[in-house]
Amino acid sequence: MSGSKETLLLYGNCQAAALAHIFSSDPTVTAAYDVRYYPSFDDRAPGSKELTAGVVASIGLFIRQFDPVPFPYANLIPSAVPTLTFPSIDLHLLWPLSVQNVYNDQPTPDRPWGRFPMGDRVILDCVERGLDVADTLAYYERSSISHLPELNRYTAMERARLQMRETKCDVAMSDYVFERFGRENLFWTFNHPTMSLLRELTRRLLSVASDRGYPLPGATLDRTLDTLGSDGPLAFLRVPIHPHIVEHFGMDWYRHESGRDFGLRMQAPTTTDEYFRDMTQSAIDIRDARQSVSVSHGD
Repeated sequence: MSGSKETLLLYGNCQAAALAHIFSSDPTVTAAYDVRYYPSFDDRAPGSKELTAGVVASIGLFIRQFDPVPFPYANLIPSAVPTLTFPSIDLHLLWPLSVQNVYNDQPTPDRPWGRFPMGDRVILDCVERGLDVADTLAYYERSSISHLPELNRYTAMERARLQMRETKCDVAMSDYVFERFGRENLFWTFNHPTMSLLRELTRRLLSVASDRGYPLPGATLDRTLDTLGSDGPLAFLRVPIHPHIVEHFGMDWYRHESGRDFGLRMQAPTTTDEYFRDMTQSAIDIRDARQSVSVSHGD
């Protein structure tokens, strides 16, 4: 704590961390609160889950993401502390083939999630079957569209999924997402919102806080958001969207940005084709290395 200020605690996944970054960048908010973030997952950041009972007792406003993993110190929060609950904002609709990459490389201090944390189901299946890079990419270009869901039905399912989640929250975001995703870049990958979406989430949280008389100062937040750039704090991983999905939804904004950098921010700029080629080659290298170790151990 600093002086007699109360704590504004944000709990949830990387989106809650992004909100904490926004709030802690705003002088009006930080004049009233010490802004803290506690992750609902293993964020691999040293010290991120160090939280004393004194800090919890000092909470003046608790902003939590609806999460199946409850805040572990909820019983220590004073009962009178106001709480705002917001939903996780994700959209599998644009990346239906995205899966955890079982052939990702080992984490490093610079890349705690590895180089390609998100894999593609079709590519990983080809790697599992022993295909090389050329055959994998040829199969992907020829056949990946057959692995996509029926997009109109999947759109309805995604909308229903997000709306059901929002029934447990104080703010809703699915209306904004489904109204705009076809004409504006709202996500870098399925669960990493752009600054445009984070701005709207911040605005809606402030509106609810104001309506309920919660002490969340927001007079300068618009100016603060303008200083944080148009990409936002979650732009460090950018995953390409399948061309059939781009075509189906008429995503002209994506066509205009087709030359943007994909992959991790600290890597060299890469196009869609280069991204998939590099991811495939990396997965094959890791596959072959694991098989070599297995053979050398006699397994």
